[in-house]
Amino acid sequence: MGQVISFPGQPGNTQKHPKSNPSQVKHPKKKKKRRAVEDFNAGGHLLMGTVLGLLLANHPAEFALVLFGSLLPDIDHQQSTLGKWNPFARFMTHRGKCHTLAGCALLCSPFLLFGDIRIPLLVFAGCVGHLLGDKLASWLPGRKKFRLRLW
Repeated sequence: MGQVISFPGQPGNTQKHPKSNPSQVKHPKKKKKRRAVEDFNAGGHLLMGTVLGLLLANHPAEFALVLFGSLLPDIDHQQSTLGKWNPFARFMTHRGKCHTLAGCALLCSPFLLFGDIRIPLLVFAGCVGHLLGDKLASWLPGRKKFRLRLW
């Protein structure tokens, strides 16, 4: 069966070596694979927002709106920068309706109340940058695929 070990000072005491029984061998835990959600985090989305902000914004406030928009689609994820402030995030599906073009338009619609059409458009541009960033990240090997959807 297995190798017998005799312990000193106990002549009649024998015990099987643990490695002879496969059920007693402890295997190291496998590392969990990182998900695409963790790969393109707030820093990556802010980088996309920065690029778009430099192209579109004429004022620091406009730049901030694009940056805000680049984080806005992740409001449906509890661990995201904005999702931590959303009490309904635990009931939402990450990369669900908030990660669609229509969902982004809906998220930007409250900014219409400011009266200037440029404000919601800048936030929407940041949202689209977020979606493009998720799409780019999904092309990397081993990443979850992400499709751009209208709804």
